[in-house]
Amino acid sequence: MQTEKHIKCVTIRVASGLVGWYLEAFNIKALASNWNVIYIQKRWFDDSTTINHQLCHTQQIRDDGLFWMPIKYLWYWLRYGAEENPYEIQAKKAEKRLFINKGNL
Repeated sequence: MQTEKHIKCVTIRVASGLVGWYLEAFNIKALASNWNVIYIQKRWFDDSTTINHQLCHTQQIRDDGLFWMPIKYLWYWLRYGAEENPYEIQAKKAEKRLFINKGNL
């Protein structure tokens, strides 16, 4: 099974070790890191919706910076909750856009 691929200058990697455990333990499909790497649970590796969502987060990191984006994300999460976090609202909209689709995974 493939465990890594590259899309739009981002590496998508099946999560293992501590990151894999964290995603599984907290029922999180994937996690965009500050280093253009998306860590994803194996069962979601070919899911274009999840990957589009995380690609949006990697763009948010590039737009707001490695330092500020995580701070703003936490602030929004504490202030508005997960569903009303502006970063998550934008990423949810991105799920439906065609950054990628099944044909080019």
